[in-house]
Amino acid sequence: MFPAAGYVEMATQAVRVTTGGSAALVDIELRKALFLPTGPEGATAPAAPVQLSFRGEDAEFTIATAARGDTGERTVHARGAVRSAQRGHHRPLPRLDADSIRHGSARHLTGAACYKALAALGYHYGPAFQGIEEVWLGPGEALARIRPPAPIGDDAARHHMHPVLLDSCFQTLLTPQLLGSEGAEATSGTGVRLPLSIGEVDLDAVGDQPLWAHAVLTRDTDGELVGDIAVHADDGRPLGRVTGFRAADVESASTTVGLGTIDSWLADITWTEAPCATDPLGTPVGDWLVLADGQASPTSCGPGHRPRRPLPPGAAGPRLPPEPRRAGVGDQARFPRRPGAAPHGAARGGRAPYDHVVHLWSLDLPPMDAAGTAADVRDRADLAGYSLVALARALPVHQPGSWLHIVTHGGQAVVPGDPAEPLSAPAWGIGRVLGQQELPGHRGTLIDLDPGTGEDTAARAADAEALLREMAPSDGEHEVALRDGRRLTSRLTPVTGLPARCRCGSVPTARTW
Repeated sequence: MFPAAGYVEMATQAVRVTTGGSAALVDIELRKALFLPTGPEGATAPAAPVQLSFRGEDAEFTIATAARGDTGERTVHARGAVRSAQRGHHRPLPRLDADSIRHGSARHLTGAACYKALAALGYHYGPAFQGIEEVWLGPGEALARIRPPAPIGDDAARHHMHPVLLDSCFQTLLTPQLLGSEGAEATSGTGVRLPLSIGEVDLDAVGDQPLWAHAVLTRDTDGELVGDIAVHADDGRPLGRVTGFRAADVESASTTVGLGTIDSWLADITWTEAPCATDPLGTPVGDWLVLADGQASPTSCGPGHRPRRPLPPGAAGPRLPPEPRRAGVGDQARFPRRPGAAPHGAARGGRAPYDHVVHLWSLDLPPMDAAGTAADVRDRADLAGYSLVALARALPVHQPGSWLHIVTHGGQAVVPGDPAEPLSAPAWGIGRVLGQQELPGHRGTLIDLDPGTGEDTAARAADAEALLREMAPSDGEHEVALRDGRRLTSRLTPVTGLPARCRCGSVPTARTW
């Protein structure tokens, strides 16, 4: 397995080549282990190249395995950010008082004894990664003498800080576990801990000189440890430090680290049944501007329809203007392409703004399979998409305070087997952006009518009454679907039951890492 220290050195060298100066690495995330091929060269499939990318605009770096083939995706192993640092700025830090720490320690181990005890815990370091020469242990801290091991030869001199030396510093944080095992036996109940993240790595060039690493644990609970490491030269001069080093027990990673994986970030829209909204005939709903569908008429369709039962004088009911303003679907060509201009019907000539603006034009969209050519699809997409964009530009100017309601017909897959009409999708996508981000002060309701209802006058009148009910002030729901006499509202819920090949922690068996 490629060591975390290797990622740090890769990023450090890339920054030095790119900027010509020193830098500190911060907010390092160790996302997925990189497993290297074993055995003689050529005995296994060729390893995919590992690439480091650096973005100057946000000073972030990413280390990933390149994708295989035309359809593969790269695997991100580590990422972090870079901040500037001046060489030698660690000098104000205190010098190391090694004698004081050694005299106050509770246990001393040679390098060989240290690695034997770590092996008993499950940490099996090969000869090339055994950089600890001696270590002194105390409660929650350790002081290690580190020297480049013989197997790496003079390679350390060509590095800023050789991964073997930095990894030996990381190992120092593990050694306080050995304090209670005088016979170099494993501490009961302790599992192997793998690095997950590092808050900051800020180190001067080390080369091949011997080091002191003073590690202090800041947290060690529930299989997870966090600590800081101060790095000093042989004479005690400060060379830098590593802060916020975090490692967790690999045996319990599925529970202690699972919430940090991509799996837990995934959510899906689900629809749950909710009580019907209030009676539309008993709630004052104000004045309306209806961008009507092609079948609309003042008596049969749309929220501006006349009540189908008589109301006595003074009875509470929808307050309709004497002549409801209705912009038909044929008026969509008059939607302005100039930002800020008012669409047809959106300006009231000095009168007070409408209380509700209702977009019904998506109801005239045909099924996708009847759309014909790609040009037809683009033209009809404007009916549900661009018309809303133009309307959104005009509302704050010409209709301040109005609520925008968007209506589609079978545009959402709500129940199992429910088809969704793609031409209505832009209306919901744009509607969500407008309601949640761009025009929250105009947020009304997104309503999807039942695609299974009939086309006769009675069915349209029932749809109209249902729409009026949803647009009246009720339970605060902003996304509603009507299906088979039921009212359903949308919720975001965690995704469950992902197939293994889609999970963040899965490793394809046919790929070499």
